[in-house]
Amino acid sequence: MATPAHNFEQPHDRSARLYQLGLTEAILEMVVLRGLAQRQACTAFHTPAAPGTRQWEECHVGLRELLTPLDWKPTDAGGFSRVISPDGRRAITVATGDRNTGLIKDDGLYGPVQPRTKYSKGRQTRIAVRANQQLALLDARDQPAAESDGAIWQETRYLLVATTDDEVRYELSLPSEQDEKGFIVSWSERIVFPAIDIATFNTQFDDDDSDGGDGIDIPVVRI
Repeated sequence: MATPAHNFEQPHDRSARLYQLGLTEAILEMVVLRGLAQRQACTAFHTPAAPGTRQWEECHVGLRELLTPLDWKPTDAGGFSRVISPDGRRAITVATGDRNTGLIKDDGLYGPVQPRTKYSKGRQTRIAVRANQQLALLDARDQPAAESDGAIWQETRYLLVATTDDEVRYELSLPSEQDEKGFIVSWSERIVFPAIDIATFNTQFDDDDSDGGDGIDIPVVRI
């Protein structure tokens, strides 16, 4: 059974923790909304994988565009796309989560239920998770997360996003365990945000989806 995560769910707790990380809830919400807009812009002519792929990609774009002015740095080193904090000690990447993403719940028998990544991850994620584990050990021993052999110890958090027919749930979480198949299955810390209602988002999206002209109307079928 996975070790229970430290959950930040209440507004004040979320804001305080994000402040410590150099982030705001508004920035992460805008990132997720940008991803959702790209997903909703897909039509019946797009391939089946396009909505999820475009959503994932645009979340990465949003993180880069919104955090670069705050001196975060985008990188794709090792094929691992993420943004790095100004001091180099924190990184954020994006992943699709399973149905437990964005939920704090207990199954009544085995204890707290944690989300998993929807897809397995490779070598770079395994390296990142191991670094998180080492940093957790240092914290437990009250030792500073200092440089080692000239390299900065870096923790990696995941903006985990899950989309259903009705809502988008998301959280910013710190992975602590990856199983033998490559799925992240445990988190030491979860910052969980309110779900975004897709019906409300679509209404706002449609209200803004006009240039005021008299051009040809092209029907868009969202999937």
